[in-house]
Amino acid sequence: IQNRTFIELLLYTGARRGEALALTWGDVQLEGEKTLKINKTAQYIAKEGIIIKSPKTRSSVRELIISDGLVEILKKWKITQSIEKLQLGDQWQHGDKITFHPDSISKWYSKFMKRNNLGNPSLHKLRNANITLQLFMGIDPKTASEEVAMPIYGVTMNIYAYMQKSSNQ
Repeated sequence: IQNRTFIELLLYTGARRGEALALTWGDVQLEGEKTLKINKTAQYIAKEGIIIKSPKTRSSVRELIISDGLVEILKKWKITQSIEKLQLGDQWQHGDKITFHPDSISKWYSKFMKRNNLGNPSLHKLRNANITLQLFMGIDPKTASEEVAMPIYGVTMNIYAYMQKSSNQ
């Protein structure tokens, strides 16, 4: 459930891998407004471990409204994680983080894609998939770009142009 939660988190939010890995439960509001605050990023550096730092750009700091579907997935993961935390007691090493080691998810995703004959797209391509889904839902390209903190509006427009070309064929 951890890997599925992480993949759906990336797909539903368009977050970068490091942004999602740096999330804590304090960044997520699962009741009421149902939001997710992206305000930091995680990076693994050999011999230093996981480093939490400021996001890539100022525009990367954002608050997203999350769907009921993602809320339900996150609630299930939070329950699972709470059980694991209780079982491990003092051995629990993940604090309030929602997910764990940056490289483990990338390796799992690569193996999953190969095992299911889905090619070998990177986790980063889930950002493009998120933008594509937003555009298909009728969200204008500028807003879609802002939602995922895409610093270059032209990238979003290229995705939009490709979508238009594909739908016309």
